[in-house]
Amino acid sequence: MLAVTDAVIAAQNAVVAAESLGIGSCYIGDIMEQYEEHREILQLPEYVFPSCMLVFGYPTPQQSMRPKPERCRLEDIVQENTYYRRNFKRDEQISTTLSGSICCWREKGIGMK
Repeated sequence: MLAVTDAVIAAQNAVVAAESLGIGSCYIGDIMEQYEEHREILQLPEYVFPSCMLVFGYPTPQQSMRPKPERCRLEDIVQENTYYRRNFKRDEQISTTLSGSICCWREKGIGMK
């Protein structure tokens, strides 16, 4: 799995470099789950395992002007030195969604205990 980690690190470096040149990117999410199909499409040898895939391109003006989806605050997703388990009430676990993702729980008043 070290090779997979190295490939993903290299991919992220490519994303950062492309962004600095005004080039957009998008990770393709099912590469490892559908590796047999991707191996066939890309004509990869049997011993080659596709671990990640990126597409690059120049964004259209419409894409550049589109508002970014709301994100959770870092303090809601980053943990330091140890893992903190959130204490949820059963009926509040699935809450309002933002752009198809589960909403930041802190905004719903559900904090870390």
